Amino acid sequence: MKKLFSILCLAAAGLWFGSCEQDHIDVIYHPSDVVAPGAGTLTGPVDGVLSAEGEPIVLTYTKADYNVPTNVNYSVYADLASVASPKEAASVLPDLSTMTRISAAVVSTDPATITIQQKDLNSVLLDWGILPGEECTVRFIVVTNLATDKGTSVEGTEFYSNAIIAQFKPYNADINDVDKYEHVWVIGAFNSWDFKKVEQYLYAYKGGSTYTGLIDFGEKASNGFKMTGVAGWDDSCNWGPDKATLASLEPEAASIQFVTGGGAQNVSCYSKRFYMFEFDKTSLVLKKSWSADKIGIIGLNGDWENDIVMEYNAYKHRFYADIEVAAATEMKFRADGGWDLNWGVDLAKGGGNIPVEAGNYRVYLDFNNGEYTFDDKMFGKEEPTAPAGAAEPKE
Repeated sequence: MKKLFSILCLAAAGLWFGSCEQDHIDVIYHPSDVVAPGAGTLTGPVDGVLSAEGEPIVLTYTKADYNVPTNVNYSVYADLASVASPKEAASVLPDLSTMTRISAAVVSTDPATITIQQKDLNSVLLDWGILPGEECTVRFIVVTNLATDKGTSVEGTEFYSNAIIAQFKPYNADINDVDKYEHVWVIGAFNSWDFKKVEQYLYAYKGGSTYTGLIDFGEKASNGFKMTGVAGWDDSCNWGPDKATLASLEPEAASIQFVTGGGAQNVSCYSKRFYMFEFDKTSLVLKKSWSADKIGIIGLNGDWENDIVMEYNAYKHRFYADIEVAAATEMKFRADGGWDLNWGVDLAKGGGNIPVEAGNYRVYLDFNNGEYTFDDKMFGKEEPTAPAGAAEPKE
């Protein structure tokens, strides 16, 4: 590990002026009294060459002081800086809407540090269009927000650190939704309560506070699960029902009110295999969109009686099945061999039959992204699974 960077001054500034009084924060603060966070040193791989198994990149920082007794959240944002003029990258106040929030683990005790897994930064660079082995210059800033008693960041209370500029070279890798979208962790008996085995998440596909996703619990949904905002047990983002709510839950509850902290209990009212969830990180309400024990294809080659039961790839969060189609036909997807829950064209519930041309295909069904595809190149081949190290916690 070695220092990679040059620290460039960026005037710390809030996006919000005047006194601020927010719901769930029983304080009033003045932006003129705030001491912004400060980015210190950054250490990373030699020559900036990223690797899947490399040690985390470590950013030190000084904590912000809002001069009020309330919680403060910390985030790291990044974008590409000009190699020719890195000073210019530090002279312009950042626009968070054009930057990427980096998945990171924040330690606010002294010394205050933020760690970024090399594979997480690598995925961001590839998503930006940087080619494997191509050097790029990245600008990092630390952003703070006041936080509610539920740990939710309050919009409009942002303050920025100075910028740190560093050069990196990404490696070739697969990019999944967990690499591109903000997400929350689902941890429970189904993955042995081990964050290193977590590969299923709920995602903020549209930004904001709403997270959605399909979870495969196998046969262990009733053994309990919780949700967290990081890959570990942090009381500021450790979510589950309180004891009173847990005691009042009916089997297969349509929604559950969560709380934050050590009093959060395990959810154990569900008993099926697959659940489509929606979670609001502001209200802490978990909603069940639908559930099923199996998903099948029906109607192929005129057979509307027998389902082709689909397998599930949790790493890619998609169902799949190989089909052989001798002549043009139609099909639909349905749950548990019945018609109460079925999907047709454009994955609309109860929609029309899906036309299928003759050929051999692997059918993919991705409820998270609301799409299905017919892939003739994957027919009969082995499904991709998490590579070594990919299921390690993304903090």
